[in-house]
Amino acid sequence: MFGIKENEISIQNITGHFGNPISMLGLEIKNKSTREFIKKLVSMIPQDQMIGLLENIEDYIQDSSLYLRFSKQHWFPGKDRYIWS
Repeated sequence: MFGIKENEISIQNITGHFGNPISMLGLEIKNKSTREFIKKLVSMIPQDQMIGLLENIEDYIQDSSLYLRFSKQHWFPGKDRYIWS
């Protein structure tokens, strides 16, 4: 979807508060791949949510890293937009 190779993604399996399994995916993007990734990601986030993200961007950046959390109920192939929280 983003032109990312599977071996570039790190997966950490953890247990949630109620014992539910959670898979955290990590990805470090550098150089020219960053621009294409951001363009694709931004195009997938609905405008009203993008405005909210930009108005509160400092809440999502820590140590020069951008942290976003996506709703798994809305993140699946075939949808043209993705909801973040």
